[in-house]
Amino acid sequence: MVCSMFHMLLKNSFIILFISSIILSHHAYAKQNKIALVIGNSNYKDTPLRNPVNDAQDIANELKKYGFVVQKLIDADLKQMKKAIHRFGRKISQENSVGLFFFAGHGLQIKNVNYLVPINANIASEADVEFEAVDANRILSQMSQAENGLNLMILDACRNNPYSGSFRSSSRGLAKMHAPTGSVILYATSPGTVAADGSGNNGLFTEKLLDSMREDNLKIEDVFKRTAIEVSNSSDKKQVPYFEGVILGDFYFNKKENKNHNQVAIAEKSIARQPPQENLEVSFWNTVKESPDYIEGYRSYLKNYPNGYYKNIAELKIAQLENEKTPETNSIKRTVQKYKAREPLGLEFVHIRAGCFKMGSLDGEDEELPVHEACITQDYKLSKYEVTQAQWKSIMGDNPSKFKKGDNYPVEQISWFEAQTFVKRLNQLYGGGYRLPTEAEWEYACRNQGKDREYCGTKNESSDLSIKWDTGHRQVGMQQANDIGLYDMDSNVREWVFDWFDKSYYSKSPNQNPKGAVKDELKSVRGGSWMSVHELNKAHSRFRARPDSKYFFIGLRLAKDV
Repeated sequence: MVCSMFHMLLKNSFIILFISSIILSHHAYAKQNKIALVIGNSNYKDTPLRNPVNDAQDIANELKKYGFVVQKLIDADLKQMKKAIHRFGRKISQENSVGLFFFAGHGLQIKNVNYLVPINANIASEADVEFEAVDANRILSQMSQAENGLNLMILDACRNNPYSGSFRSSSRGLAKMHAPTGSVILYATSPGTVAADGSGNNGLFTEKLLDSMREDNLKIEDVFKRTAIEVSNSSDKKQVPYFEGVILGDFYFNKKENKNHNQVAIAEKSIARQPPQENLEVSFWNTVKESPDYIEGYRSYLKNYPNGYYKNIAELKIAQLENEKTPETNSIKRTVQKYKAREPLGLEFVHIRAGCFKMGSLDGEDEELPVHEACITQDYKLSKYEVTQAQWKSIMGDNPSKFKKGDNYPVEQISWFEAQTFVKRLNQLYGGGYRLPTEAEWEYACRNQGKDREYCGTKNESSDLSIKWDTGHRQVGMQQANDIGLYDMDSNVREWVFDWFDKSYYSKSPNQNPKGAVKDELKSVRGGSWMSVHELNKAHSRFRARPDSKYFFIGLRLAKDV
């Protein structure tokens, strides 16, 4: 299956590979019951697909070679799918069995809920979806209740929503789901993006998945990782598979005991000797080596890049640090804790306490009405400064800014999509829950945690009344901070936030944790800039721009979950 991405950020995309836990045991599943349900739906009345039936046939045949008992459904209707899923749930409810669910066909999401579409679905509006399609959480629920040890869910269902023209709240592709403990989900492409059906006998995704399954002695996470790498490379990074989950053990499709170990070792060494192709790995390693006594940094590198270019060096450093027994041990431990607590790239954050405030203004524009109560129910953090050009270059490798005055100036001339790419790469490298703030979070922090403030500065006035419109922006942190220590919220550059912009959103905004319109054509922008008059730099001022647009007065500020 050859995917086509429609977001600009994916022009520079990288493989989003995430496993949310460390392998906790070395138990193998080779001798256990292996149960699979494989569904391929192609013969849709209005929007037929070419590959799903072939993909399901070939996946089913391959699984049988590895000892799976396979139930295969081809062009299944709603009743057949529900019945098969129920039967699948009963079969995997055996101690230490392995369950695998594979679906190829149309999939869609409504309000972050994924649905798998049977061939006889009669869907005229989004209200019909719940009754005409299968909620993907039904399969996850069966897996969770089974308590069987290991479950695998593979969704080749990221094609565009064929009913989106009549829906109000649908989104492209599938939404990210929460995998139960002991389960792994593999998506044919990243959540929130879509895929074309493809023109070959198999789609690109299934072709590469089958190739990876056939490799000797590959753990399941390596099968998925290799599939993702091969798909990404073959599609010139236009299709980026994604997987997540918690694996409580080791599982192999094609386990060859006491065979080919030397060949595997040679292959791994060959891979390790190749120069790294991604700036991501180099950036990760450069961060690790800056703290030479930080053993967890080397372990983290090996976890993320088990066959990486610096593998041998990392292993030697770990062995050296583990064998060192000197009076400096406690000092090293303190150093480890120091590096664990330190934010990467020199980022600094202000802790924002949860609370409620009056959002909007009677003196503002129509889109800032009505004034309404908004409550932030969880503490969060907001970066003390706007993201700088140096920080951007460390993650993205370039500097798109118009005003390249120095590393400590705010980055600008970036699109919302590129801001999201920066956030994703930052999380891939360092973890930590970095993201863009919502409009409500931004305004709440600007108002010194919800106070009745017109501007973001102290004493209810702008932090910088003297800046000239034609001077361009200044270094971050040069103006006065607000009462809680946030700089430049009403000067320097405006800032992308998470929300889609809806002019009438305030009239229908939820009371708790509002996140903007479900989808629209424009993204919200907050804060003042060096080129705007002060009347437009107020705490409540709302702006909007196309998510693919780039301006030399728009940058970003980071939020972080606590």
